[in-house]
Amino acid sequence: MRVLELHPWRVSYREAVGIQNSLRERLRLEPLARPLRLVAGADVAYRRLSRRTYAAVVVLALPSLDVVEVTEAACRARFPYIPGLLTFREVPPLLKAFARLRSEPDALLFDGQGLAHPRRFGLACHAGLLLGTPSVGCAKSRLVGTPGPVGPERGALAELSFDGGVVGAAVRTRPGVKPVYVSPGHLVDVPSAVDLVLATTRRFRIPEPLRLAHQASTALRPAYRFLCNHLLSQVEGYAAATAEARGRLVHLECRPDGSLRFTLAVGAGTLDLEAPSPRSVFVRGPDGDPERELTCGAQDLPLRVRYLPWRGPGRGGTLLTVDVLE
Repeated sequence: MRVLELHPWRVSYREAVGIQNSLRERLRLEPLARPLRLVAGADVAYRRLSRRTYAAVVVLALPSLDVVEVTEAACRARFPYIPGLLTFREVPPLLKAFARLRSEPDALLFDGQGLAHPRRFGLACHAGLLLGTPSVGCAKSRLVGTPGPVGPERGALAELSFDGGVVGAAVRTRPGVKPVYVSPGHLVDVPSAVDLVLATTRRFRIPEPLRLAHQASTALRPAYRFLCNHLLSQVEGYAAATAEARGRLVHLECRPDGSLRFTLAVGAGTLDLEAPSPRSVFVRGPDGDPERELTCGAQDLPLRVRYLPWRGPGRGGTLLTVDVLE
């Protein structure tokens, strides 16, 4: 997907607030005018005591809700955790994941707010504007506004009002469960946003694209912290962890500088590793066979992998030099 570059990301608190107030004027709220074939759900996960963020985008077909594509990305958060400004922390990894899509979703669902935000510019507004695609925020809790009572049946809703206007709705997606808070982001209005959430919700409270994206982003945390199971040496006391994640090495791309692009299939998605670092550890590779299934021990840092020949006592093979980012 094409991503607009409308502002820098390394900004101060005051600059971030100014960017939100400025970009809000570009939002367009209108009914969805065309039938939807593909809808994407996006979610970001964190790891405790770490600045690393893990983003996943899952594209589903409508009305079947079959999975069409999954992309993922991980990067260091460059902006602190400040309520009301989480877009500056979460949108950068999400844009990386969206840029890897081969398909073109007709609408986007985000685990967060749209207009239902103190400055009426939540995650769905910010990301939807940069991606130029109809976007909807669907959150499990509300940030602003006071809804009226919501009926007990599926599809019951109550308008969410804030600062003299309607910014979304509390919507019950299943009988007997708490409502979700739906707000439009960009190129969609409140009724269309509610219709999209209900059309993509089946057995669970959360719309299926967001539920699957949440699963993918949380699974990415241990997967992104892996070393191959045969650790040959350690650097600066860096030891193999005991937790494991399984994946399939599906692509090895040698670069002119000797580095390697390393793609690991994890679940329904793929994980591209590429992280420069001055530190390295050595792990035994798949002896040149990129299709071999690997068992990977969890580690705490992202990696870049380099391809090296190796000869051990009585036998030869292949080494992957794994550069640790942090």
